Amino acid sequence: MGIYLENNTFNPFDTSKLTEEYLNICKIIWKTTTKNNVPPIFTLKHLALLTNIDYKILLTYTHRTVNPYKKIIIKTTTKKRELLVPWQELSIIQNWIKKNILDKLDSSNYATAYDKNCSIVKNAKVHINSPWLIKLDLKNFFHTIYEHNIYQIFKELGYPSLLSLELARLCTFEKSISDESLIEWFRFEDIFAEKVNTYPYQKSIAYLPQGASTSPKLANLFARKLDKEIMQLLNSKFYEFQLKFTRYSDDIVISGNLGSYTKCREVITEITQIIQNNKLKINKKKTKIFSPKTIKKITGINIINGELKPSKKIINYVKTSLYYIEKYSLEEHIKNIRTDYSYDIETYKEHLLGKIFFIKYINEDLGQIFLDKYKRLNL
Repeated sequence: MGIYLENNTFNPFDTSKLTEEYLNICKIIWKTTTKNNVPPIFTLKHLALLTNIDYKILLTYTHRTVNPYKKIIIKTTTKKRELLVPWQELSIIQNWIKKNILDKLDSSNYATAYDKNCSIVKNAKVHINSPWLIKLDLKNFFHTIYEHNIYQIFKELGYPSLLSLELARLCTFEKSISDESLIEWFRFEDIFAEKVNTYPYQKSIAYLPQGASTSPKLANLFARKLDKEIMQLLNSKFYEFQLKFTRYSDDIVISGNLGSYTKCREVITEITQIIQNNKLKINKKKTKIFSPKTIKKITGINIINGELKPSKKIINYVKTSLYYIEKYSLEEHIKNIRTDYSYDIETYKEHLLGKIFFIKYINEDLGQIFLDKYKRLNL
């Protein structure tokens, strides 16, 4: 960090600096952070005391002298998902940041994930009576939110520049400079242009890791500007269509009385421009338009005739699984499952029960039928 820190930090533990100016800085930090409903924190040492984590350990994380994440690959029936799991000490500090800072902040009114009282059901209910529906997917959402974006979030809460940088580094993962995929990162035009005057540090190729407890809420906080701009567009340029908008993590849904595919494509073009202006990208392969005659699918939930229903895929999966378990046995069924993932008995039971509760969450009666059968089989 070097010279970049020299003019952007102070140490409240250094009693030799108890000048009027120094005390005023402390008062400003206290006043601003408490006004924003977050705890006043002055330095990394102060954070170490609050979290009971060794200050020297925190320094290794903020100076990037170690890589405190373990990569885990989770296989599903359709794809592989990479998680970056933080070391124990880093996990403790991230959980503290989440509980004491991030959870006290409001996401936008249009975010339906990662906050209290948010769910896929809440997300789908907003669009339940809309004849037309558009789905957009943000490509590599977490991985396109960078250290300087997170720095800005903490800085706007009233934390000092150095501490804001350190908090950002505690919540991001630095990718290796040798990684070939970084070529795209360097081509990402003017990625730091907007922050040139407010980000006083060197560029860092670090982003929100999937696996850190802080990443989901930080992603929501970063996307508040995006959400606001999308809704402003819909209320101004397309106000006559009474459009509704939600964002469930990286899934954007817009619905209303659009009337034609042409008008839907016009909305998509405008929204795409806003997303690009916010330095994010759309996964074009996942962009979909649903007309009034089609079954609308949102985050694993179908909207059919104004009702929320689980997808046929998950219903058939549970129904078929219970049938074969009853006919042959749980052990034989697991042996015959065609998947890259190898289940043990207890893991599969939890896996199947999770899908049953997912169905029950959306459709109480159907889910209860499956749950009763699951219990009758003594699983």
